[in-house]
Amino acid sequence: LIVKLFSVLINSGKNNKDEVVKSNEPKTYLNKVSKTDNYNEDIDKDIQNTIVKYMDSYFKSITTLKEEDMTNLFCDDAYEEAYINQTAISLLINSRKLERNKMTISNAKYDIIFDDIDNENDTVIVKVLENDYLHFDFMKDIESKTYEVENTFVLKKTNNTYKIKSLRKVQDFYVMITNEYKTGKSDKDAKKELDKMKEDYISDFKDEVSDFKTYLSRYENKKDTITKTCDYKYDRTKALSYAKKYVTSRNSKWSNFSEYGGNCQNFASQVVYNGGVPMDLQGDAIWKYYGNDLNETKSKSGRSTSWTGVTFFYDYAKANEGYGLCAEVDINPFYAEAGDIGQVGYNNNYRHTVVIIGNIKDKNGKITDLLINSNSLNLENYPLSGYVYPNKRIIKILGWNKA
Repeated sequence: LIVKLFSVLINSGKNNKDEVVKSNEPKTYLNKVSKTDNYNEDIDKDIQNTIVKYMDSYFKSITTLKEEDMTNLFCDDAYEEAYINQTAISLLINSRKLERNKMTISNAKYDIIFDDIDNENDTVIVKVLENDYLHFDFMKDIESKTYEVENTFVLKKTNNTYKIKSLRKVQDFYVMITNEYKTGKSDKDAKKELDKMKEDYISDFKDEVSDFKTYLSRYENKKDTITKTCDYKYDRTKALSYAKKYVTSRNSKWSNFSEYGGNCQNFASQVVYNGGVPMDLQGDAIWKYYGNDLNETKSKSGRSTSWTGVTFFYDYAKANEGYGLCAEVDINPFYAEAGDIGQVGYNNNYRHTVVIIGNIKDKNGKITDLLINSNSLNLENYPLSGYVYPNKRIIKILGWNKA
């Protein structure tokens, strides 16, 4: 009865853009299984099988952009959690369907790394890290990599089979749902609110795609120009080299903020600094890192919020005059070059910083997208359009001024 209820409620919420399909067991996209030093137990094969079934359904959905019905992997009494997951997957698929590029994936595989396990009464909480290796169809020759996506599964064993009670994935399309939705509602109310949330996000995606079409047209017709000059040019070669070297590792000369809200802007600031832009202790806007503790004074100690904070770096880049960083914010994205900075988010709140490492061109040599690296989440050779976050902006780093 519960499984039928899942099917009825999901299909009743379908629109012409949604496609929910049921199929036989898909082929596995699994590459390898391992565990971290934190994981002291042997890997339970029944637990692994449940997680692999989920991951394979998820990967079949994102490669084909056809939404798999994954509710049968959840416990019978976990409709709200099943529909949260289904909504997140649907959000990812439908946003990518709207993109100007062909976002289906021709070749995909994943690793799962068991990181932690905790037994609580009749449930098991398992933390799994996920590495993804993807070849998007519009850029088949480039492998996009995603490292150590956190998945926390709460599993319940029934009749010798584990089913999912809840799942939390730390990735853009998932947190857009789980950060905003408050659990504890009836099935009917849960579906109504989650459907509305997805509908609103899809509207934002449509606006973003329209904006990018306008940007591309303006770029191709040379309607936007960057006239700002600086005393010293930005060394994009050094910036790019740093962005590639430390995309998956961390430079021990700097603190790692991955466990404190993310290392994204810290990484981006390091890239800009290694491109020759000096720390700035002059004027009203400062940008510095001399230590881990926050310190907004003009002393050579601590760090400024602009070094590690997404919106604070944007504010610094926009406001700074005289000595230090010379940049332009909110430029046409198609003018971005390696070493420039991108920021993404949703609900008009920018939450994550990425580093532009190049652009993607079609067979005619026309730019179709930007290629990025980032920390926390670690992304390598990833298309900017692969982000589900609908708000995107570019900070063009031009160089720096001596006075």
